[in-house]
Amino acid sequence: MTTSLWTGVGADAPAPTGARRWWRIMLVLAVVIAGAVLLGRGGQSGGSSAAYHPNNPTAGGAQAVARVLAAQGVTVVVAEGEDALFRAEIDADTTVVVTNTTDLREVTLANLARAAKPAERLVLVRPERRVVRALTPSVSMQQTPRAQDALVSTCDTPDVRPQDRLTRSQSEYRDSRATSACFINEGYAVYLTTSGPGLAEVVLIGSTDTISNDRTAQADNGALALRALGHSSRLVWYVPDLRDVPPTAAAQTESFTPTWWAPGLLLLAFAGLATFWWRGRRFGRLVVEPIPVVV
Repeated sequence: MTTSLWTGVGADAPAPTGARRWWRIMLVLAVVIAGAVLLGRGGQSGGSSAAYHPNNPTAGGAQAVARVLAAQGVTVVVAEGEDALFRAEIDADTTVVVTNTTDLREVTLANLARAAKPAERLVLVRPERRVVRALTPSVSMQQTPRAQDALVSTCDTPDVRPQDRLTRSQSEYRDSRATSACFINEGYAVYLTTSGPGLAEVVLIGSTDTISNDRTAQADNGALALRALGHSSRLVWYVPDLRDVPPTAAAQTESFTPTWWAPGLLLLAFAGLATFWWRGRRFGRLVVEPIPVVV
């Protein structure tokens, strides 16, 4: 009877007893629970894979800058989402930084400006054009990526020193009201200090090389980021969350096409049709010809 129940076991093999069967079940459960605990601890460690996130240790993260600032005595508060941003208790001795503005929309932009109003400064690292337009309307922006060694500073400010070098420019800014403009290219600056409606000081940095883990050690990239973010005793690192955006505004994105694109496309189509009508082959009127044979 026993051998017929255990088809893969030889006739002489003893059948597992009830106690041994429960022991195996408990062992499997223990392994599963241990794995869940380890995974839970790993998730609680604050790791992230998001671009330029202060808890991301990969090449595209910004954990190196965040840890160096913390080692220098700056209290770094990672605020993921609007609720955390408003709970961060921002005051005049706080710097607010946003290193990835992709998930900001009109509603969350307004709330960011409201939350950062009492801050000493707001730092935006390579913000999108619509973000610059919303927070600093007086700033004009151009996206002209430059990878060259000629990005040498002539400024002498608390953030940028003379002869400081940047490895790359991705966005550049210009503002007649700017208090400082460094790394100038054709009148546009990679680093710009200005102000915005209700904001005491806004710093625009047009290069993510200053914060990304794989580029902070090159040239003076990391030094610029540490000076710009280390002004205050507290740093609130705001990570926008699309879940804070109402569904009606979630589809809002930056438009990369100029306003004349649609009318221009329509004009081009009309010109093409006119050319076809003008140069196309025209058929004459129908003529009657005698048929040589009768079928």
